[in-house]
Parts: sequence; C-alpha cells; structure tokens
Amino acid sequence: MPINPPLPQDTRSRLARPQWRLSIASPAQDVRIRAARTCYLFCLLTSTIRDARITGNIAALRQSMANHFQAIATDAAAGVLNGQAISFGFPRPSGLGFRAALVEASRQMRLGRPLETPPLHSKRQEKDAGIDVIAWRDFRDGRPSKLVLLGQVASGHNWKEKSVKNDTYRFFGWFSERPSEHYIPSVFIPFPLHHECQVQAGVTFEDVAVANAYHLERGFGIIVDRLRIVETAAARLAEAHDGTSDSTLSSLEAWVEEVRRLARESA
Repeated sequence: MPINPPLPQDTRSRLARPQWRLSIASPAQDVRIRAARTCYLFCLLTSTIRDARITGNIAALRQSMANHFQAIATDAAAGVLNGQAISFGFPRPSGLGFRAALVEASRQMRLGRPLETPPLHSKRQEKDAGIDVIAWRDFRDGRPSKLVLLGQVASGHNWKEKSVKNDTYRFFGWFSERPSEHYIPSVFIPFPLHHECQVQAGVTFEDVAVANAYHLERGFGIIVDRLRIVETAAARLAEAHDGTSDSTLSSLEAWVEEVRRLARESA
C-alpha cells in the first residue's frame, strides 16, 4: 500500500495548472514611481502573454503590445545615451515610407546622406531594414563623431536570432554617406536577461548571470532587459506625461489594466 494515497483528480488538476497572482499596491502619487511601475508591469505581462499564461481573446492586445513595446524601447534607447531617439521600426508612428524615414532620421541626427534613388538591389518593399530604434547623443558642437545607437526590439522566444549587427549592412546600404562608421548595437527585451540562467554547484547565481551577460554582449551589444528598461525608460515616460489619456504612460496603464482584467476572467 502506498505511504501517500493518490490525490483526487480535481486536486491534481489544480496543482498541475500554473498558478500566479498579480497584485498592485496603493496608487503611487509620484509620476516617476508610477511610470516605473507601469513599465515593469507592462514588460511582465508581455512575457506572460509570450509564455501563453493568459488565454482568451488577446489578438488585439498582442498587436497593441508590439506597438507599446516599440515606444518603450525608443524611450529606453534615449535614456541609455541620455540623448534623443526615434522609433524607426515598421509600421512607424509617423506613417513615413522607408526612404522618407531615412531622410527624416538623417535630418534629426544631422548625420548621413541617404541615396537619392533606391539602390539597384532594392525590391521597393523595404520596411525598416531590421532597425527598430535609432538613438544618438549630440555634443555641444553638433558635429559628427557622436554617439549613435542602432537597436532591435524583440519580445519573443527567438530574440537571439535578431542581432542588429546582422542587419546594419542593409540599413547603411541606403546611404551615400553613412551616418556613422561606428555605432552601438543593442537589443531591447521585456524579460530579465538572467531568466534562463541555471544554478550551478560551487558558484553563485550572480556569477552565472554576469558570465551570461558578458557572453551575450559579444553578439548583441548592449542588452536592455526588463530591469534596464525600467531604469532607462521610466524617467522619459514621466517627463513626457501631460496628464491626458493620449500620453504614452496613460496608454500603457490602460493596456495593463485590460490585460489584468482578461487574466482575472480566464483564471
């Protein structure tokens, strides 16, 4: 006779089903704290949707999730350099086509000279040439030889297949005078970089996380994960918030609340 009798079927089902709960403390009055909390919750829920832990009619939320994360990554890129950034990933908030977006990016950066006509290899169907975010930091003189960041935005399991270093040749191929010979490659992800690290005997988890970050930097450049996004994007979101429902922060909060409602209904 088994020492422990088998659990009833309904109990086994409850234990097998992933259990999680999201609760929020009392509302923060400081808009900076509010922005940081919203950034973190957005990234957390994005990862939750990615891992299929929320079911139901989430197609529209997935679409808006991608747009919101693009906006957050753009703010984060500006925060990384303490400079300026534009969202270049397709579809662009500006609605500009590919070459027009190149011209506008060059104008804002005061760098580079886009080709007057598409290169002969072009199929006239370019979207963003693999570049989702462009950021730069000017010096007081405004001249070239400035910090330039080119980034990918990736929220799926396949983010390690999206190194921006593999795409910049296509992007720079549209310039007769490229914006910068040297640039900072980067990738923006909504989950912690240490998420996949495994505990190993004889070493601390932090040692493993440091080694993992060092290894991945070689292929991706600066990796801005969930915690770094909160650090770099929240202040920008707070500064831009004007108290209206049209602000990025208000839109993010509305998305978070809608996902939480859906999660409660599908629990």
